[in-house]
Amino acid sequence: MMKTVINKMNLKYILTGLLCVILIGSVMLARSGDQETPAGMSFQVQTFQSGTGWGYEILRSGQPLIKQPYIPAVPGEKPFRNQAEANKAGNLVLQKIKHHKTPALSVYELDSLKIQLK
Repeated sequence: MMKTVINKMNLKYILTGLLCVILIGSVMLARSGDQETPAGMSFQVQTFQSGTGWGYEILRSGQPLIKQPYIPAVPGEKPFRNQAEANKAGNLVLQKIKHHKTPALSVYELDSLKIQLK
């Protein structure tokens, strides 16, 4: 009887320890996805003139990744009014890319950046 109690106690500690290891491992694995960019990879936003306005381009290690000559999420082909607006939108897209999110922009996000859509 005493041997059974000891084995049950040991089993309880072993299971508790195993659960802690799994929990800590899961947290570490989830946090590893928060890394902004892989080692040695660089991203850059460049603006350029597009028709009568401006657009932006996202470069990854010097190579074009996204070229956006027009305001996204807006019907038609309307360029940004100025270089500053194109740069703000490009930097938001870049932050999304670095955090492994979809690089699409919404009208709400553009409005929050004070980018004139009309």
